[in-house]
Amino acid sequence: MRHFLPLLIVLLLLPAAASAADESYEVRSIRLTDGRTLVAQVLESTAGGMRLRLPQGLTLVPYADLAEIGVVDASEYDTQAPLRIGIAPATPPAEQLAGGVDAMMGRAVGVMPDSSVVDADAWRAEIGADGDPLGDCAGDLGCLQPLARSLGADLVIIPQLVADRLSLMVVVPSSGEAVGIATAALSIAEGELNASASADNVIVALFTALSLEPEINLSEAIAEAFPAAAAVAAADADSAPAPEVVAGAGETADPDPETETTEPVAAADPKPAATGRVMDPRRARSIGLGMLPVPGISSASLGDVPGFVIGLVGTIGLSWAAVYVTGRTARTADAFWAPTILLPYAINVAFNQITGAVSWKRVGGQPAASVSIRYRRPRVGATVAPVLNGERPAPTGASVLVVGTF
Repeated sequence: MRHFLPLLIVLLLLPAAASAADESYEVRSIRLTDGRTLVAQVLESTAGGMRLRLPQGLTLVPYADLAEIGVVDASEYDTQAPLRIGIAPATPPAEQLAGGVDAMMGRAVGVMPDSSVVDADAWRAEIGADGDPLGDCAGDLGCLQPLARSLGADLVIIPQLVADRLSLMVVVPSSGEAVGIATAALSIAEGELNASASADNVIVALFTALSLEPEINLSEAIAEAFPAAAAVAAADADSAPAPEVVAGAGETADPDPETETTEPVAAADPKPAATGRVMDPRRARSIGLGMLPVPGISSASLGDVPGFVIGLVGTIGLSWAAVYVTGRTARTADAFWAPTILLPYAINVAFNQITGAVSWKRVGGQPAASVSIRYRRPRVGATVAPVLNGERPAPTGASVLVVGTF
């Protein structure tokens, strides 16, 4: 029993870690389904995933993207090697503009903290082969993968030019899986790239593609990497025109008071429209309540009686079966009581989230457009991991984590 008590305490107190001091954060080795292994501080566990701190910034990893979680010494977070990033040549290579992008990308990506950047020219120098293997790949991932592996890159950025837009795709060389993709608008004048004016958009797109929230002051970092960028921003601010009154269709800027329309004129929104769907507050509340050890509460909060009954009966039935199987197979008291607590809770959460999602589709209606909580396509997964005893290297049991995003 004493072997499982520390594990149970960690599981119960993990959601409260976000309110603790930095030095009290748990450090975990986290292997993702895309092939990456992260050494990160676990800030909190939310309904949408695990919020982590990496040396490069903050990120939210959905539970369905977790392949394995291991316990490591806290010192490994500070001593881990910098993130090695290889940058492929921009495509299409025939355009003169691609050379300017290649020269800019190394400095732009170098703004990311705790990173080791190998730009296209440095990558060519490390290959040292006749011809141009990188250029011959022309942005093809299958062609770039063996070159990236020999480089020892953790990530590869593949830039692609489309008119005045630069698309950045970040991939994991070991698996060929894409981490993310984002697009940045470039400042181009007379066929030449203005790197200083484009740097801000490119760096923001990079963090977006990596799903990272920077903890550094980006403005200062950009000004240091691109000294002319600060001057460009100041010049743009000084030359900004004064606000003008927007006239409606068929009106002049100074309409006659006797014929002035009383209909409001919609001002242009300077911010781009949010992409993706948004979540209704009732749905968000249903997901949050589903983490409580109360069978059927997700459907009950939505007023769906059949969903509540299914969740209640299913949770009790499968929990009883799990306890029965554990009792039949356990050889010691320690191997019995911990699974009888953890398995019913995992079953309860899984049933709550599944029945809650079904109930929402049946009785919830469309999401409210005024709420900005994002959500992904429904996914459910299960992870089995050994429970290790700190005194002995051999596993002393197993834990099952059933997770889902809705």
